[in-house]
Amino acid sequence: FTQRPLKAVIQGVEVAGRVDFLIATGKSKPIQPFFFLHEYKKEHGSESDPRAQLLVEMLAARELNAAPYPLYGCYVVGRNWFFLVLDGSIYAESKQYAASDDDDILNIYSILCEAKAIITRLAEQYAA
Repeated sequence: FTQRPLKAVIQGVEVAGRVDFLIATGKSKPIQPFFFLHEYKKEHGSESDPRAQLLVEMLAARELNAAPYPLYGCYVVGRNWFFLVLDGSIYAESKQYAASDDDDILNIYSILCEAKAIITRLAEQYAA
């Protein structure tokens, strides 16, 4: 799914955003999120905070779906990729991976392949 509005109330505060990209069950609207929530920003001149946007979207998805598993996401600023995981109320962020670096591009590819394996496993469990 792309460009989907997402709104939730977290600890009494209403948060809302527009998800750039989301992998979830559902046909016309997302139901259960898996790996998702990319935020793409240009490297120079962007005044928004993609990490904060991504975390708010992940928290909203957690509240709306009560996912019993970690939620995964990434944001990209120019050539730099960052991967996040939200497990309950704890989140972690990867180091920066530069798509222009030969080793880093292989790491980005590897992380995305692992994300695909996790999504496939979760989707099969969710469907069962």
